[in-house]
Amino acid sequence: MQVLNKEVFIISNFKVPEICEFQKLENPFEYLKELEDYIFEDIIRKNEKLVLVVEKGEHTEEYRKEVSIGELIVVIILSKPFISNNKKFTSDFMLDFKNINNFVKYFNLIKDYFYQFDIDVKYDIGWMIDSIDKYGGEINYRMGMSVSLYSLIKICESNERFNYLMNFKIDLKEKYEIEELTALTKAHTDEALNILANTKKDNNLYNFINGKSGINVNQLGQVVSYIGLKPDFFDSVLSIPINTNFCRGYTSVTDYFINSVGARKALLMSKQQVKNAGWINDPSYSNVCR
Repeated sequence: MQVLNKEVFIISNFKVPEICEFQKLENPFEYLKELEDYIFEDIIRKNEKLVLVVEKGEHTEEYRKEVSIGELIVVIILSKPFISNNKKFTSDFMLDFKNINNFVKYFNLIKDYFYQFDIDVKYDIGWMIDSIDKYGGEINYRMGMSVSLYSLIKICESNERFNYLMNFKIDLKEKYEIEELTALTKAHTDEALNILANTKKDNNLYNFINGKSGINVNQLGQVVSYIGLKPDFFDSVLSIPINTNFCRGYTSVTDYFINSVGARKALLMSKQQVKNAGWINDPSYSNVCR
């Protein structure tokens, strides 16, 4: 690849330039693999910036804008039909791919463009959708937006206390006050999340937890620590706790029943809140539904 200006991001033998001229990439898909390896080694790197330059098209001026490495990866994936069919990928095809609606517009645009050459790009479109889906899934996993059982098992192997918290359960033969069990559940949840927040190795939740964005502590605690007590339909706390977490799974029919009561209540509450908000009566909402 041709590198303009100085190189600023360096790891091992791979270098990310300040400026990337798309037409001068000798092998875009080999470069794509290097970029993916680079950011998957430390997912925060996907936000590093560089200037992307794409040759001017028939109807648009040269594209020259600052993009993230993650955005560059998407652009390379979307250039597949042009590379496969030895056609120039120009600024005519550079849309704002942060807007998901523009993907449909792009697919229609390239279908019309390649139709004049009697080239069917359905396979390429399928490949692009599949590749972006896999890339997005990998990002979600590494950003901690999905819980990895493998990651949690590795942390259990290296941290004896976390292993205890993950496998904690009470003796149901003993009597616990509701306040006592609630406090115990909260303490274990806080401790488990604190361990995850301070364990970087083999931990796909590390960035997600430390980013403190969109975290529901109670829900995540029920996944990795302990579910505990649940309310019934009338907001009274059921005296029997769910004696496990969602990673270990339910251990009895009672667990299923107690959680089904809570799930049923959540559905009813959501329906009531939507109704009270007036969304169903909003004409624009009706149009979307149709």
